[in-house]
Amino acid sequence: DVLTVGPVPTEGIVNVKLESHTNSTNSLELLDLSGKVIANYGVIVPQQQLVVDLSSVAAGTYLLRATNPSFTLYQKIVKF
Repeated sequence: DVLTVGPVPTEGIVNVKLESHTNSTNSLELLDLSGKVIANYGVIVPQQQLVVDLSSVAAGTYLLRATNPSFTLYQKIVKF
């Protein structure tokens, strides 16, 4: 299972794609480096691309977390 995010670093818009062998529902969240949830983007369907707008968050380093009952994936995002 792979969580692909780009472009990184970004000024605000990132494309997110979850490649998974399961058809489970996956939640997508943005966390700061302390683990605090900054934004919840709801459900991401495997193999579907999602556009995430980070223009409302401050510049810095964040983690994008995709979870379902079988796994949790993280991808680092740097916003400038």
